[in-house]
Amino acid sequence: MRKMLICVVLLASAAALAQEEERGSAPRRPPPEDKRPPLPGEPAVAVEAEPEVHKLFGVGAGGTMSGLRGIEAEIYLADVMIDGHFALSLFNQDPKATFGAAVGVFYRLKLFRFVALMPGARFALGYRTTSGYVPGGEIVASSVQVAIETPLRVEIYLGDLFSVHAELGPVFTFITQGTGTLGQSWAGVAKGVYIEATHTDLIGTLGFTVFLK
Repeated sequence: MRKMLICVVLLASAAALAQEEERGSAPRRPPPEDKRPPLPGEPAVAVEAEPEVHKLFGVGAGGTMSGLRGIEAEIYLADVMIDGHFALSLFNQDPKATFGAAVGVFYRLKLFRFVALMPGARFALGYRTTSGYVPGGEIVASSVQVAIETPLRVEIYLGDLFSVHAELGPVFTFITQGTGTLGQSWAGVAKGVYIEATHTDLIGTLGFTVFLK
C-alpha cells in the first residue's frame, strides 16, 4: 500500500506539471547573464541552478512491474532511454539457482523542468532450477517465466547525479515451464498465461539511479 501511494503521488506531480505547462505558464529559465562589472557596494546576484537532465549513463537498484528486483542500469541516447535489470542467486538450498534479466526501452515524452514522463516497453525473463531426491538419485527441475510490460515511468532528477523513479502499467506474463520465477508474488503460480494490472507488485515499482556521467 505504501508503494502504491508513493507511485500515485509521483504520477500526480507529473500530471500537475503537465497541466501547468498546458495553461501557458512559461518554464522557469535562469536570468540572462549580466556581463557588466559590478558597481561598488553592489551585492552579487545569485542564479538558481536546476538539475542537469541530459544524462548519459547511470547505475542503481530497482524492480520491474513483473517482480524482478536487482541491479538497474540506464543508458540515454538523447530522449530515448534503455533500461536494464539483472539479478542472480546461486547455490541456495532450494532453489539451487535463480537468474533474472530484463531490458526496456523508454521515450522521454515530456520533460517538466526536472520531472520526466516516459512511456515504454520491457521484456523480462526469469529462470530457476530446483532439486529433489527420488529413489535412485537427484532430479533437477526447471521453471521459466517470461513477461512483457508496458509501463508509464516517472523519473525525478534530484540534482545532477541522482534520480528516483516509479512505474505503472499492465503486465502480460507467460509461465512456460514449472512455476513462476519473477518475484515472490509469482511463487507457486502454475504454468499458464496471465494479465496483471492490479497486483501489489504490479501497481508500481520504485528505484533509484546514480549517474556516472
